[in-house]
Amino acid sequence: PLTTAQRKVFGTSFQGAVNGAVERGVAWLREAQKKDGNWKSGHSDTFPMGVTALATLALLRSEVPPEDPAITKAIEALQYLPIDKTYSTGLLVMVLIFRPTGIFGEVLSEKKV
Repeated sequence: PLTTAQRKVFGTSFQGAVNGAVERGVAWLREAQKKDGNWKSGHSDTFPMGVTALATLALLRSEVPPEDPAITKAIEALQYLPIDKTYSTGLLVMVLIFRPTGIFGEVLSEKKV
């Protein structure tokens, strides 16, 4: 059970607090997404695909539907970023498992992922 102090921080339930945090995170990611579908951060120069793929994966894992316009724009942007870093490529594959599309979808379909 939660203490009184924890209830003030988390609301009436811990799950409610988690849900609220996820909703705020999704809202922040939607607001931070650039018009071209990418997200930018201090790491964008080194990991241009990684930043956008991680933000996209966070939205998908937060139960934003794969057909959502923010996801669609992000996947379109990912198609034009270099596939050159292991971590970034791994994130891209995780995104595409949720929503195979375009040339990426063709490759994943052939590999039966």
